[in-house]
Amino acid sequence: MKPAHGARTGRAQAAPAAERLRAGHGVALAAALGVAAALAWLPGLPASIINLDESLRDSAIRATAGATSETRLSVIDIDEASLAATEPWPWQRRTLAALVETLLADYGAASVALDMVLPEPGDADGDARLAGLAAGGPVVLAVALDFVARDRAVQAGRPAPGLPVDSLPATARPRPASGWIANHPGLQAAACTGNIGFTPDVDGIVRRLPLFASAAGTAYPTLSLALLLGCQPPAAALTRIADANGEWRLPYRRSLDAYTVIPAWAVLDGSAPRQLLEDRLVLIGASALGLADRVATPLHASTTGVMVHAVALSALLDARDDAAAGRPPGRATTARDLLPMAWLALSLGALTWLAARTGALRTSTGIAAGSLLWAAVVVVSVRTGTAVAPLAGFAAHAGLAGLLLPYEWRRQQQAAHRLRRTFEHYVAKSVLDELLRHPDLDSLTPAYREVTVLVADMEAYSSHTERLALVDAGKLTRDMLGCLTAPIIEFEGTLDKYTGDGLVAFWGAPIADPRHAERALAAARAILARIAQFNFERAARGEGPIRVRIGIESGRALVGDLGTTFRSTYTAVGDCINIASRLQEMGRELPWDVLVGETTAAQACAQPLEAVATLPIRGLARAVKVFRLADVGLRP
Repeated sequence: MKPAHGARTGRAQAAPAAERLRAGHGVALAAALGVAAALAWLPGLPASIINLDESLRDSAIRATAGATSETRLSVIDIDEASLAATEPWPWQRRTLAALVETLLADYGAASVALDMVLPEPGDADGDARLAGLAAGGPVVLAVALDFVARDRAVQAGRPAPGLPVDSLPATARPRPASGWIANHPGLQAAACTGNIGFTPDVDGIVRRLPLFASAAGTAYPTLSLALLLGCQPPAAALTRIADANGEWRLPYRRSLDAYTVIPAWAVLDGSAPRQLLEDRLVLIGASALGLADRVATPLHASTTGVMVHAVALSALLDARDDAAAGRPPGRATTARDLLPMAWLALSLGALTWLAARTGALRTSTGIAAGSLLWAAVVVVSVRTGTAVAPLAGFAAHAGLAGLLLPYEWRRQQQAAHRLRRTFEHYVAKSVLDELLRHPDLDSLTPAYREVTVLVADMEAYSSHTERLALVDAGKLTRDMLGCLTAPIIEFEGTLDKYTGDGLVAFWGAPIADPRHAERALAAARAILARIAQFNFERAARGEGPIRVRIGIESGRALVGDLGTTFRSTYTAVGDCINIASRLQEMGRELPWDVLVGETTAAQACAQPLEAVATLPIRGLARAVKVFRLADVGLRP
């Protein structure tokens, strides 16, 4: 075979570009992880970012809030109908006392808490009855602690004794209060008082309660905790639900419809079903518009304040049940809190790895899938009480897309340009289009393929050209190579190289083709037909005929860009190439223009072939069975 030539591609210059692209992947990953870490842990973020993160969490809360009925507690609602059925607000204290007495005596409630403060005395009989209930019965009164720093502290009423601060576990961190609105002195003998004061987030939504708050050297549990424990110091494990600032993020696991809400009038007139109150913890609150006790929560833009304490009580009951079942109550451990961020880091790393090996379309699809999976992680984390920053993951995926997709588009364009530059003169347009549609095929990387090789050569080239002028010799060469090349491209073969007055081509790469042997033989027939037409035209001009010898064999070959940094060449290397070349050379001594190896003959079942001899092949230790095209006559 004659020396091959290749196209200079500047691979030495392309390597740094590839390195820059790989560095770009690393920069994109580092930037995405940095954004996620900043949004998850950096303090002092702008309020707009915090609000967006919380709104994403709220969406997950609404999506996961269960509808299973909460049967351990009930809410008594002083609503508009109750005011209409009894008396306008403020009620006489005897009416409020009658409501509490009925709940405990007639309905068998386990204990009762009032989500309201009574800073002014009422009727003496009613106040006395309420004071007696609060001092000796399972009744929790309220104090509204204020946490806003004011020029003049709010101090209304007289707070009842709470828990000594030093009686709390070391893990409890009471939030200091700046002021209070408490009950009047006549109710100061209450055995248990719970705090109903809280601070909404900057967007006005109540997501946290202070588990304990302190005022005047006394600690007050939040109302729901006071109702559950009867103002006894809690176990240390329970206090871990609060953060370092003493704030407890409410889990909001149930929808508001899951709670039993009974109008106050139905209790007072005895029409409320007993099974909805017996042995339950009961919260008394008000939804009447005139009482102005409306708050926004992640579940609803406007609900009664008592429902916040109902949510808290339900979560505390869950924690108590967990402890009874041997599951430690309280906040998730630090290691568990890191799981969402660890998953996010692994996901972003996997997406970057995918981007480095696929195109922009698959990268964008992968990032979209990663964002959906992150949404699932957020939902699971919210449901299980694991700390998670939803915005961190979504922003990281968006940042990764914004950085990676331009890189991937650039890399894809470079790869497409290189493929086109390498193959546009050597394969059919349909094959090139297929390669460009599937950049992930990585066609230039050397790989072993099953191929069929065709080697063609013009016989007696020198004798035909030595008496011709240079222009005519060049034209003859181009015309001959045209006769050889056109069928190769027509039957979707790959032109490996020109060998001066011949060529080497193969089928089965860069795109795998199970019919590679059939296509090679069909191309050989087409070459013979073109040569016959070419000789007919030469005879009309009084010129002698041209003969072309063709050798064909199939086998396993190493195919790919096997050049160097100075010169690139897409070629095939293997025994089948050598055998095809030897068969072409045997044509000098045999009367057939096309000689086919035994491996090709075994694969080309649809082609009429005829065995002509078993001949030794130079370079092989064994003889090879040689075939010819059965329907092609002998050479004259």
